[in-house]
Amino acid sequence: MGVIDTIYKVKKIIQPHYDTVHSISIFPSGNIISVSYDKSIKIYDSKFNNLQEIPNAHDNFINYVYIKDEYNFVTCSWDNNIKTWKKKIKKKNKKQNKFNLNKVIQNAHEYDTLCVIYTNNGNIISCSKDKTIKIWEKNNNFEYQLLTVLKNNNRVNSLLLLNDKNILDSLEIMEQKFGIIIILNVYFFQKKRFVIIIMH
Repeated sequence: MGVIDTIYKVKKIIQPHYDTVHSISIFPSGNIISVSYDKSIKIYDSKFNNLQEIPNAHDNFINYVYIKDEYNFVTCSWDNNIKTWKKKIKKKNKKQNKFNLNKVIQNAHEYDTLCVIYTNNGNIISCSKDKTIKIWEKNNNFEYQLLTVLKNNNRVNSLLLLNDKNILDSLEIMEQKFGIIIILNVYFFQKKRFVIIIMH
């Protein structure tokens, strides 16, 4: 397979944050979310019109945002807290449909929490500079509790949840060919789902 050269042109430049933008993601609707070292969360429509701003969403740098669906996302921070956010639907005035803080997992890790993702069943997986991966599940009171701790030899920077063996093989080829991704460990978690731990 040959290399395809694609030239992209800058469509628009915006400066919504006053510090490093560390993670962005896109909702199924096309709306965009960004988190920053300025501790804020910002949400825009596809034309980058501001829809919502959540200042001081965490007490320290926000490292990562992961979207579960149109109504839920999760963030993690150097403050070691994991926070889930939920949109409350008001049918009378759709413009008032804003995200609010839903749940907080306090002191999730010993050191900086670097990445967080949802699993397909609603569990949360987080990773950290403390060399651990933690899996959290909701208890009967709908609060998150620690389910499993996986220990690694090095800091764990990011997580991917995959269930396609072809993708796994492709990642390994990329590592061997280009050296741009180092797969530290592959964990089997639940049926046909893999957690890929990646060091950048």
